Amino acid sequence: MKTCNNCINNVITTNGNCLIESNCKYQLTHNDQTVCLIHNNNTQEGIKANNCKYTQNEFCYLANERYSTTLNTDGNTASCDNAKICQIVNGYIINISCKSEFVMTTNGLCSQDFNCANYSGSVCTTCQQNYHIASGGCVSNNNECVIQNKEICILCSNNKITVDGKCVLTDSIICKEFVGNVCTQCDDDHYKDTTGCLPKQEKYPNCEHLSVVSSSCLECNKSHLLVDNIQLHVEKFKGCLRCGDGYYIFNSLCVKCEYPCTHCSNLTYCTKCDAYLYTKNGKCFEINEILSV
Repeated sequence: MKTCNNCINNVITTNGNCLIESNCKYQLTHNDQTVCLIHNNNTQEGIKANNCKYTQNEFCYLANERYSTTLNTDGNTASCDNAKICQIVNGYIINISCKSEFVMTTNGLCSQDFNCANYSGSVCTTCQQNYHIASGGCVSNNNECVIQNKEICILCSNNKITVDGKCVLTDSIICKEFVGNVCTQCDDDHYKDTTGCLPKQEKYPNCEHLSVVSSSCLECNKSHLLVDNIQLHVEKFKGCLRCGDGYYIFNSLCVKCEYPCTHCSNLTYCTKCDAYLYTKNGKCFEINEILSV
């Protein structure tokens, strides 16, 4: 078999065969066709498109920085303006990534937010006074709100206090003591919860001191005794003198009668049963049991 040792100009020898040497440095295969973008001498094929890094006969395959290809058949480029990366879809410019100190708006464009105090790249991290971050930008706080997170006011202006995320006058809150604009202690007949000071009698009748955290009474008033978070009647210094219905005294405390007994004098002696039973000798019986005795 004959092989070639030396080929003519612009032809190279490969395994004894002569092949035409490619002068293309970068090429692109598109629709089963291969086109050369950059030649070995760093020149481009045909006429170079404006603002384009790689072109082939004015068709732009890769735009310069801050420009984007239109992705249309004409291969033209478009300015990204305030964006680092943008794209044209159906004739509209869509910004994909903004330049530093520009934020993405809800309509997909990069815009400078003059109410932003600090940026991290293209993300606003801190707004100017009386503004808060929402939807990637800075929007004005609600009236009389100094510090706000979304729609919740954290700190109100003078003579205002936050109640359920809104600012209300301190005079409208039945509060005994304030620290700044925060109510720390309600009036004696009120208790504090997340919405403000509420009357004790509505939810915690006869309760002197209560825990808002556990929503339970800690100490009853002088006429009541607290046992297992149940308020019982008639308290004396040494214990209870009389229990409510369904309880009996044991060691100066009130203990619940065992079902079906509704009134009892002690654990074993029932004085009244429920509506469908009768008492006899301190015990509860059904009607048929009494007739058979």
